[in-house]
Amino acid sequence: MAGLTLLAINHDWAKRTLEKARSNSKAIKKFFFPDWEWAHYAYDIGSFLIAAGAIYLLFTVESRILASLCLAAIFFSIAIFLVNRERVDRLIATVKKQKHKRL
Repeated sequence: MAGLTLLAINHDWAKRTLEKARSNSKAIKKFFFPDWEWAHYAYDIGSFLIAAGAIYLLFTVESRILASLCLAAIFFSIAIFLVNRERVDRLIATVKKQKHKRL
């Protein structure tokens, strides 16, 4: 998404694609993160296991390529954890609320 945002500055096709992705983001999020209690727990446990395994491998592998893949897996698991149960939405709302209090 960040790369597409940068491309949208100069390219109309990227701007249209970004607008379509933003308009469909709620439906995509509902598809991958359904509102089922067991699914919430499964995503939390899965993201924890991915992060724990990637951290373990990060300190045991010698290859820089594998270490890079481990870092990518850690960031991926953090993203899953934040999107699950709408944690990132609540975090953004809290930050906006704090920002308005300061003004």
